[in-house]
Amino acid sequence: MSDNERKHVYRIAYDAANRELEHIMGAFEELRTHQDRIEGLLSALEPEVAAGSAVGTAVFRPLTFQVSGFTLTTQFTAVWPELKQ
Repeated sequence: MSDNERKHVYRIAYDAANRELEHIMGAFEELRTHQDRIEGLLSALEPEVAAGSAVGTAVFRPLTFQVSGFTLTTQFTAVWPELKQ
């Protein structure tokens, strides 16, 4: 294999890896956005949970979801058993 052919093969591999990395970074940003929204919601609900809301009793457990093949687990979520379906 000549030097030019080798460089061409490396360039193709580099371009493919770069596209994959861009996809991963996009998915990571999407996960970060979801995490920020969930944490904001939990922060807003925290006073209600601490005050013993009339809605129900809070149970804390991890919240896990997937986006673009990646799994994100938040620190906690509040679940009111009375509202579960």
